[in-house]
Amino acid sequence: MFMAVISFTLYPAYISSVVIVGFLFNKSSLNLYFLVVQGLVLYLSLGWGIDVLVHRITLTLPLVHWFQLRLLLVNWEYLVDSLSGIMLVIIALISLNVNVYSVDLLDYDTHQEQFIWLLAIFAIWITVFVMSNNLIVLFFCWELVGLCSYLLISFWKERQQSVKCSFKAILYNKVGDISLLLSIGCT
Repeated sequence: MFMAVISFTLYPAYISSVVIVGFLFNKSSLNLYFLVVQGLVLYLSLGWGIDVLVHRITLTLPLVHWFQLRLLLVNWEYLVDSLSGIMLVIIALISLNVNVYSVDLLDYDTHQEQFIWLLAIFAIWITVFVMSNNLIVLFFCWELVGLCSYLLISFWKERQQSVKCSFKAILYNKVGDISLLLSIGCT
């Protein structure tokens, strides 16, 4: 259980290490490293998912006192219960599959490292989104996931269809932003 809490704390750090390693190594090393990190994240997610479901526990980890506005105190906390544990497994599995596919698909692309970095950053923020324990952090992560999805959709800027789809994604994301803000305001 103690190891689960330690690895739980470092979960986004595993994925963010891909961005750092990307600056230090060549393309093939980055691809291999990202695949290994995604495999490790999937392994940890499966462990947490089984631990949370079988033992019916909830892991809560306060990380940082983020900010305070008069009566509003916002802490950056992680929470893994049965729902978020299952979602972490699904996210890790899909992220690993997308990464394996993109390494082969973008083998001859000159901007493959940038795409891998964007995938890693997207995986970081979607993971933190799922593990967020309050609505302010959830909204912040929602915005960053929307930004990352825009950057991934518009990756090939020379394709007109890609640019159109990225603007459509931003439009839909803003509708989701308004809905999420209204629901946060109602609570």
